[in-house]
Amino acid sequence: MAVAARKIDTEYVYAGSPAMRVYTHRAPRTEETPAVQQQEQAQPAAKPVHSYSLIQKLLTTCAVLAAAAAILLVMVRYADIAAQYAVVNQHKITIEENSRTLAELEVRLNSAVSLEEAREAALAAGLGYPAASQIVSIDGTGAGSWSSSQ
Repeated sequence: MAVAARKIDTEYVYAGSPAMRVYTHRAPRTEETPAVQQQEQAQPAAKPVHSYSLIQKLLTTCAVLAAAAAILLVMVRYADIAAQYAVVNQHKITIEENSRTLAELEVRLNSAVSLEEAREAALAAGLGYPAASQIVSIDGTGAGSWSSSQ
């Protein structure tokens, strides 16, 4: 910042304002100088910087810690929500895979041979219902017996 100063009796002072001084221990020579000095003497001494009491310091510290704890809880909750979203997305992927498999099986079922077509193909190949000699009866003991009705 540029400062306009002039030399008065081997002392430098601001050229524009008598209240501001640079490199001097005395006020510049003007008519306003006694009024400024009287105002300075009339003002009481500056109060010392206000120091906080122990309770104020404690309350401030508790407020900062409470705010930090609240932020930490919010962050933990967001992490939990993100983990739950990951589980939900995994279930969605599983559901989509099952839906594709089901659609594929429905296509196979719809393209499979109908029962009427199977009967016609069996009759054309000479297949028929089993004869009485081909029927096996099963009793409850698990041993099978051939029925021989000829």
